[in-house]
Amino acid sequence: MRNESGPRAAVWATTICLLAAAFEATISGQNVASRFARLTTPSVSPPFWGWCVIGVAYYVVCFVVLYRLIGHGKPGGWRRVTLGLAVALMLTNAVWNWAFFGAHGRLLALVLLVPYNEMALALLLAAARVDRVAQLAFLPYSIFLIYADYWALAVWRLNS
Repeated sequence: MRNESGPRAAVWATTICLLAAAFEATISGQNVASRFARLTTPSVSPPFWGWCVIGVAYYVVCFVVLYRLIGHGKPGGWRRVTLGLAVALMLTNAVWNWAFFGAHGRLLALVLLVPYNEMALALLLAAARVDRVAQLAFLPYSIFLIYADYWALAVWRLNS
């Protein structure tokens, strides 16, 4: 894949993010807010609307990463690998939400965090070889995953 111009890169990044978000919403099922309300969560948990803000921020980060990789990344194999990791991460995020909300499998969701975290770390490291701005844009989400893992473990313990 060659570097696309700014507007084309933005269209590609937007399309990928919208498709991933639609897939996530579809497989997570209906009434996610009411299912969330029935959970016992740790005391340091944001309310449901806070998680919605975090979700929007996640997709903004994904957009920036994809935009940078598509429009500015160094051409070659690492760029393809990094783009693949970004898309795979977004799909895995959707599957995690399905496991947590749709399948009501909080243990499965907890187990899925292992490959998800490995993929996120691989994306962070691979992005360093392709586009430093993409890597820096993804860094805050990578750090947030430490809290997200704690939260998922605490929810599993509190609701087992």
